[in-house]
Amino acid sequence: MTPQQAESLRKESEELKQGVDQALNQRTPEQKKRDLDKLVENAHRLLGKYNKRKGVNHQNLP
Repeated sequence: MTPQQAESLRKESEELKQGVDQALNQRTPEQKKRDLDKLVENAHRLLGKYNKRKGVNHQNLP
């Protein structure tokens, strides 16, 4: 993984953390659920990018 790729992943990770904090500060449970669902999708996408760059193939995991 290049330093630029690592920095890009760090920035996306920080944005996710900020999004979680913001979602938890929402007033209604529906707002929290909607925002957290979107953040989970983004976190999963980010993990996939990270694993791809590190050469991890989920099909090879036990």
